Amino acid sequence: MGTRVLFQIFGNEVSLFLGIILLYLLVTSIYREREFLADKKTSALMKDSTHLVSGLTSLEKMIPRGLHIEILSCHPSLQKRIDALKRKRAFSTILFFLGYVVVQLPREEKNSAIFLLLRLLLHT
Repeated sequence: MGTRVLFQIFGNEVSLFLGIILLYLLVTSIYREREFLADKKTSALMKDSTHLVSGLTSLEKMIPRGLHIEILSCHPSLQKRIDALKRKRAFSTILFFLGYVVVQLPREEKNSAIFLLLRLLLHT
């Protein structure tokens, strides 16, 4: 049943294959982010920042909710990793929507657009 719906959405095997690849990229970027949050160094830095915020209990109501995120992002190596994750997720999302747009093209233009998307995928 699920395959039939996918074929109705994507039309042919090449488009279906491309859609599955783009969906895979999106899912792997989400898992990469989860791995990042589970990393020991990251969790240690998060723990330190949480203690820093909770140490200010008398001022807790005046502290903005996202303060520990700002403290985390001040660390240069951590900021690099956060930026890399955001780039990868944005790239995967853009590719997924580009794949959806390509599927909507007429048959004559679809093959050349798929070829260009595959070149873009292989280039990165």
